[in-house]
Amino acid sequence: AIMRSSASRATHARRARRARRAKMASEDLDALERMIADRERALVEEHVTSAFTALRIAYDAREVPAGGAIVLGSPAPIVVDGGHMKEFAGRAFHERARVKCGLSAVCEKELARKASIAALDEQAMDDSGVDFSAPEYKMKKTKRRGNKEFADHYGALGLALVRYRATKQQIMEQHKYLTIQLHPDKCGIAQADDAGKEKIEQRFKAVLTAMETLTDKNRRREFDSVDAPDFDFPSECKEGEFFETFMPHFHLLERFSETQPVPICDDPDASAEDVRKHYIFWGAKFKSWREFPHEKEDDVETAHDRNHRRHIERENQRLRAEEKKKETAKIRAFVEAAQKYDPRCIKQRAEEKAQREARRLGRTASSVKIQEEEAAAKAAE
Repeated sequence: AIMRSSASRATHARRARRARRAKMASEDLDALERMIADRERALVEEHVTSAFTALRIAYDAREVPAGGAIVLGSPAPIVVDGGHMKEFAGRAFHERARVKCGLSAVCEKELARKASIAALDEQAMDDSGVDFSAPEYKMKKTKRRGNKEFADHYGALGLALVRYRATKQQIMEQHKYLTIQLHPDKCGIAQADDAGKEKIEQRFKAVLTAMETLTDKNRRREFDSVDAPDFDFPSECKEGEFFETFMPHFHLLERFSETQPVPICDDPDASAEDVRKHYIFWGAKFKSWREFPHEKEDDVETAHDRNHRRHIERENQRLRAEEKKKETAKIRAFVEAAQKYDPRCIKQRAEEKAQREARRLGRTASSVKIQEEEAAAKAAE
């Protein structure tokens, strides 16, 4: 009995919590509907009421009984722009008035709907405070690799200028801000036509998809790999232009290193030891996490069964491994070319060669001296 009583109290508490949440949601929805209604009335006041000319309904005061009012069974004359017409003071009356004012077949709701959609311009949203024409919201073209499409998630979140340097906190803050500003209910999706609804929904979904992708480590790495430009590594340079030609590419590759921080020695006056560490890392220890989605990859969702799915995954991994192997070979050739044209390495190689030559000459002189001594000893005998 005690257990049943505890379970009953828990069930009652859960029901009470659900009821409170439902009530709060209903109150939020009512508040949102009131906000939309107030906005529509403001738009009607701006676009409709201001366009009306002076309208007056005339009536015969003699037909009004003393101390009371009379409902006329026949139309009363209406004065519009100095002209007279007769119409019932109802919906038809208002439509005829709008005809005279050049607003034929326009009702308040339709006008408010059109004004709401016009406010949802593709480049700017003045009511939400989000300026989509700003540089931080400029989106790159969608890239396609095999069966996957990669939209610009950084542009969707207003992080186009930061991109891969964006922190998780920045991503979460932008997601929270834009989900409020671009919520379909706030953007007037109920009053929008089919094209407007699709535009509102796509913009809102782009924010949600961007947040899901950029907060997942593996998915973000895959996106950053595709989002990064294809590097055109130099293989040579003119005399005196080494640092301008080669060093920027080391900084571009730095972001893909699994080991952080990355030793980059771009000081022309650096010591020989620092230069040596630089090339040891890039030549032997650098390991990139960048992925290379292949054009011939298949969609695992099209697999017939578990074995087919595993086969597709293995084949996709094989294609990516081949592309990564090619990229690794390019990086290795780039590092070797850099070491070849680096003036610091050239100087170091010249010094080492001079030392070897000096040691060789020293050994030669020593052997000559020994031979001379041996020859003199033999002559003395």
